Amino acid sequence: MNQASDITNDPENPETSGVQPRGGDTRGQGDSGGRGEGRALGLTRWVQYVFVVIGAFLFWFLDKAATLVLLNFMEPNEIAVSSGAFVVAGFLAYRLHQHATVHRIAAEIVGELAKVSWPTTKETRVSTFIVIVTSLIAAAVVGGFDFVWSAITDLLYKYKV
Repeated sequence: MNQASDITNDPENPETSGVQPRGGDTRGQGDSGGRGEGRALGLTRWVQYVFVVIGAFLFWFLDKAATLVLLNFMEPNEIAVSSGAFVVAGFLAYRLHQHATVHRIAAEIVGELAKVSWPTTKETRVSTFIVIVTSLIAAAVVGGFDFVWSAITDLLYKYKV
């Protein structure tokens, strides 16, 4: 039985409705903020990308961990350690991809992110500008209080009040 069929478009489970099976394509479906960008690659490709990123992270982690452990015993062969880490990370990522629960969770996360109304570039620039200006104003206010308090405490220490 295909594990993907367990996690897709179950009419009795509203949490999984709209999540497409592996290999499916969702181009043109749904609203992605009116820009048509959110589902251009299809949700299933994004789910697969999640597992590729998981595999890359596992490779990095296993490579570093194995190198640190082997440094306690001998000078590790970097090629052998990296090759072993790559094989183990690939196997673990593949097994996670095949695990029904993990795949369902990843598909639900991707499905929810596809529903998000992402800001445009202009909105992002304006928001960034506002944050920078607000931060500078807050820094100036805190700096002013610090300057005044420093002057007061210097006077107190100078005259030993």
